[in-house]
Amino acid sequence: ELVKRGRKAPGGRILAAEMSAGSRRIQAFLYELPDGSKEYFDAKGASLRKQFLKSPLYFRRVISATSYKPLRPVLKIYRPHLGVDYAAPKGTPVSSVGEGTISILGRNPRNGRFIEISHKGGYKTFYGQLSGYGKNIRKGSKVAQGEVIGLVGTTDSGTAPFLDFRMTRNGKPVNYLRTDFPPVQTLPRAQRQDFEKQRDAFLAVLKP
Repeated sequence: ELVKRGRKAPGGRILAAEMSAGSRRIQAFLYELPDGSKEYFDAKGASLRKQFLKSPLYFRRVISATSYKPLRPVLKIYRPHLGVDYAAPKGTPVSSVGEGTISILGRNPRNGRFIEISHKGGYKTFYGQLSGYGKNIRKGSKVAQGEVIGLVGTTDSGTAPFLDFRMTRNGKPVNYLRTDFPPVQTLPRAQRQDFEKQRDAFLAVLKP
């Protein structure tokens, strides 16, 4: 339900919006790209959609984050944990954090069912401990950001369900929870003038 100046307003797609978070002002403007797709951009023409989502799960609890020297209680030795473990009920949908291509889809005793996705920029993401795969998900499939690729599971009955998630870039582990990823795109100069014209028209309407 939308409210404009204290009154209910008709629903529909949001064309422009502005909000304040503390001292920070956030603006969003919907703009149609040459290929017909639509994206929200800030006032400078940078997409508000990041290259990767903040999490592969909507329902989750972090139970183990990236660490280069965690103690393994049973083995009583130190081994690096180069990913993030998300606790979630079995069957919780797992989404790809970014656009990419499934490079590996398999199964082994350590990770159960798992998926590896290759992304632009040398990034790869790994999703392990799955109880099943998403619809039409197979090796070589192209996936969209936010597309369901699998379901949370576990390797054995003695372990609570969780997702084993990892990211690498050019073969090196990435600390996913502490990395601020760039926008998906920034408008090129050829489209900037048209965008700014629409932006200014929206700003005139947004003024109190």
